[in-house]
Amino acid sequence: MSEKRGKEYCVAHRAIHRLHRLDCNAGVRLVQSPHRRADPGAAAGREAVFPLIETLVQSGLKAGKVAAPSAQTATEWFLSLLIGDQQIRRAIRAMPLPSEKEIRSRAAAATSAFRKLCAA
Repeated sequence: MSEKRGKEYCVAHRAIHRLHRLDCNAGVRLVQSPHRRADPGAAAGREAVFPLIETLVQSGLKAGKVAAPSAQTATEWFLSLLIGDQQIRRAIRAMPLPSEKEIRSRAAAATSAFRKLCAA
């Protein structure tokens, strides 16, 4: 695995770990009462990983290796591929916490799909 691919994979892996380990109860409270202010714990996961991924995507855009309307849009696409509906399924307890093997597999699949989606 090249250094660049290793970095992409590590960011994806850390992101999925952080997002999955958020307090499920915070997600349930948000779903039950969407007009309330968001639980700071629920927002911290996305707020922490989005800039990491966006910086990596921005580097790819500048180098001409990623084709997307913007780094922000491409990061949204990547997070959709990475997480999908897993957070809501975890919040309503319809999905158990994924194993380390499942997380690694999901991160690798999302990274591969993103490369195909945004190939320059």
